[in-house]
Amino acid sequence: MYEDKKVSVIVPIFNCDKYLNDSMGDVLKQTHKNIELILVNDGSTDNSAAICKQLAAEDSRVKIINKEKSEGAGPARNSGLSVAEGEYIMFLDSDDRIEPDMIEKLLIAVIKNNCQVAVCGYETYVEDVENGESDKIYSKQRVCKGGEVNEFFSENFPEGIVGYLWNKIYDAEIIRRNNLRFPDMRRLQDGVFNVEFFDCADSCCVIEDILYHYRLNAQTDMFRKLPVNYYDLIKQFSESFISKYNKSTKIEAFFLNELGSCIENTFSVQWNMNKKARREYCDKISNDEFFIDISKDINVINSKYRRMVIKLLQRKKYGVLSFLIKIKLFAKLRFKKLFYFLKRGTKK
Repeated sequence: MYEDKKVSVIVPIFNCDKYLNDSMGDVLKQTHKNIELILVNDGSTDNSAAICKQLAAEDSRVKIINKEKSEGAGPARNSGLSVAEGEYIMFLDSDDRIEPDMIEKLLIAVIKNNCQVAVCGYETYVEDVENGESDKIYSKQRVCKGGEVNEFFSENFPEGIVGYLWNKIYDAEIIRRNNLRFPDMRRLQDGVFNVEFFDCADSCCVIEDILYHYRLNAQTDMFRKLPVNYYDLIKQFSESFISKYNKSTKIEAFFLNELGSCIENTFSVQWNMNKKARREYCDKISNDEFFIDISKDINVINSKYRRMVIKLLQRKKYGVLSFLIKIKLFAKLRFKKLFYFLKRGTKK
């Protein structure tokens, strides 16, 4: 009953030759054999293309899409969707690990419960950190039908078990019938895709098993590497959720916390902003109606530092805001290990 169901596993790949053999080996050694592994090489400049070619030579279930220029994970996944033949779709990241029976367990769950998407638990861990602790994120087993799906999604989005792609198996018919695709966003496109998918779905199920192991790369500098238009992206991301599910404390907290990272990055070398450009950037945000509305209640965020950042931004106290961020960055530079221990970053 389950063995004959074909699963398309789509993996965007960009410069990750260090991990590919292990991560893709996990997929090809799955207990469920009826799969196609679609590797989308998104303009890699390292040895990733050669490894993909070798994997395809060794296993006929591997398909390769080579893109000359990197366009980001979203467009890469869309390329995979355009050739996927499976009755079910999975999206994995190229540097993570999965349990050998992940596909089988999710497939059995989605079919047995007659659902359109199945969700499992996952673990996050930090690479190259000796004796590093891991975080296990999961939910109790449940089946949601009809209006329960919206309620479940709202409760667990954006940073719970429903916000990401890689701990799920999707009914391909829902994706094809509704022509669901990833937006052209360098970050957060996975969350937007899930907003659209769950809005179309009328059933989902959750299994408690932790089947996905998400690798956190050890931070090497003070800043998260964000695109300069990241404010526009978190705004688009939040608006996509609110348009379907209305405002929630979780989406407001997510927006404001990510906004803090935006403001910090105005000091990064990558953004290359002088004092005038930084002030103009902050002015644009502080005058934005969406920010004004969301920031009415800053107590939705737990961090006292983040609340101070938002307050200063609201009051346009940009000089004091700059001083506060400089103090934080100095402390982070001097006590990096302590910062990383207290708060590990997440990848989007």
